[in-house]
Amino acid sequence: MSPLTKQDLTVGVVIYTVLIWFFVQTQSMLSDSSLFPRLIIGIFAILNTFMIIRAFKEKGSAKLSIQELKMPLLIFLGIVVYVIMFRFIGYFISTAIMMLGMMILFKVKPFYKIVAVILGYCMFVYVLFVMQLNVIL
Repeated sequence: MSPLTKQDLTVGVVIYTVLIWFFVQTQSMLSDSSLFPRLIIGIFAILNTFMIIRAFKEKGSAKLSIQELKMPLLIFLGIVVYVIMFRFIGYFISTAIMMLGMMILFKVKPFYKIVAVILGYCMFVYVLFVMQLNVIL
């Protein structure tokens, strides 16, 4: 069994354990309130089953290169920086910086589209949450 297969199986078992714990938590909810969480738990269980089946079907030991890990690691690092910025400079500025960084990372062109998307998103969130719903962001 390849290391990636073992890793997929380990992750699958951990996910099943968490899903069972979540399902037990829904037992104390009202029946109407527990419907959506149980539906989501069921969907995740089905997807997890597909992941485990795929792990058994794959043959050989695939090796990950640094080039393959570069993009996921950059995105993870960006999210960590976003969370840190969020605490110190607020939602709108940190979100605009995060969106700018991610769009540059994914090579979105031309630049005016990046600016338009960021401004449109921030204005929409501001009008909806701050002005209409009176949520402090």
